[in-house]
Amino acid sequence: MNLRVRKLLKACSARASRFSPLVWSVRCRANTLSITFDDGPTNLTWRVLECLAAYNAKATFFVLANQTLQRGDVLRQILTDGHEIGIHGYEHTLRDYYGQVRRCEKVLADFGVKARVVRTPRGVIKPMLTLRLWWFGFPTILWSFDAHDSMRCEGVWNGPAPDYSRIAVGDIVLMHDDNSLCIKELPILLRIIEQKSLRCVTVSELVGLRRLR
Repeated sequence: MNLRVRKLLKACSARASRFSPLVWSVRCRANTLSITFDDGPTNLTWRVLECLAAYNAKATFFVLANQTLQRGDVLRQILTDGHEIGIHGYEHTLRDYYGQVRRCEKVLADFGVKARVVRTPRGVIKPMLTLRLWWFGFPTILWSFDAHDSMRCEGVWNGPAPDYSRIAVGDIVLMHDDNSLCIKELPILLRIIEQKSLRCVTVSELVGLRRLR
């Protein structure tokens, strides 16, 4: 085995031991889970932040760079409140998505943010893209509990409303800080989490990236 191949295998092994390319949920002993919000920041993000603060809950916001450029004040408040920023893209498309991630990185850098995690629009999985993001240090975060809030608000979800009582340790919850249903149901979710003696942490804390990097 030549030296170059050996180094490549060693690098792959190191990455594999640190984090998975794709994460839906996490097996953990601590009573923790994560709530995540996509498609912001928006004008409704303020109300999401107020609700999270009332329950002392931390969350991860997967932001769009074109939204961030319009609402930098919201992004700064997300950071001030101790939440995590993840990358959702420059815009809500998969066109040249790796390039979008790099553009989003630059926008976030102007706010002093170095994102650790990525979520593709609609959670689309493209194996080569996922591996490329993982290789450069970005695990793709999906979810184990979907509130379907945006889809229900838009009238395009025909399934049942979520049963928030099913929330469990290690879950990653998908919500969107761009619609009224999120604002209405987030307090319900947080009350249930409190009743179950669970704690809301950022995705990086749940996955263990803070310890590994």
